[in-house]
Amino acid sequence: MAKKKFLFWRKTSGNLVEDNFSDKPEYHAFFARCNKEFEFRIANDPEAYLGNGVFKNVFSYSNWKFIHAEETFKPDVVYQRKKLTEESFDKGVPIINTPEFKKWSPDKLGQYELLKEYMPRTFLIEKEQDLDARLAEISTPKAVLKPRRGEKGENVVIFEKSAVPRLNNEILEKRGYVLQEYADTNVSVPNVVEGVHDIKLITIGDKVFANLRTPEINKDYCTLVLTPIPSPSAATSYGAGFLYDGTQHQFLGESVMKI
Repeated sequence: MAKKKFLFWRKTSGNLVEDNFSDKPEYHAFFARCNKEFEFRIANDPEAYLGNGVFKNVFSYSNWKFIHAEETFKPDVVYQRKKLTEESFDKGVPIINTPEFKKWSPDKLGQYELLKEYMPRTFLIEKEQDLDARLAEISTPKAVLKPRRGEKGENVVIFEKSAVPRLNNEILEKRGYVLQEYADTNVSVPNVVEGVHDIKLITIGDKVFANLRTPEINKDYCTLVLTPIPSPSAATSYGAGFLYDGTQHQFLGESVMKI
């Protein structure tokens, strides 16, 4: 049976370290796995898309190298790493991380408006006076302040309500903040993790995948550092798919967690 054609579509920056994922071995583990499972190709930037599901100047992957392959390639499905399409995209090929999703997902207020049943209470902060007013509505002893749009835990502040931080004027003017009630994750998950952690969930169809993170030293919240899992059996017993060991650079478990 012929393999499905899968294309990884990314935006290049001109920085060779970033563009070759030299500092992200987890991506190379992912690419190697894709080679086994699919007819796998990589395309660069919006200009690579010709329309009607066809891409030009695609690359194959082998042993940490990107190698020029076909002049044109029509995949069965595309993973859009960063936002490369607009809502006017012709939908000539199915895309994981659709234009609509990429527009919504970085906006923490938009996430709350859609998923408030599952999220801590959240308020928009557009000026300094908003912070004092909304803190009175926060029921937890601690609160969380973060840019409305952002990633990797950058500029996130967890604070006691008695010690309110100063707001960054540039963030306030350009993006605004969100203020959230503090969700305490300082709990134990048997055979997996002790103490503060978070779990990142990814859904593909009816399947749910996850990776576990714990804070860096001297932080009480998690950023982009991936956390080693004690053993493959621990990862599998937890029910996560593609749990990634950030120290050993390998996937540890592939069972599916049902929610």
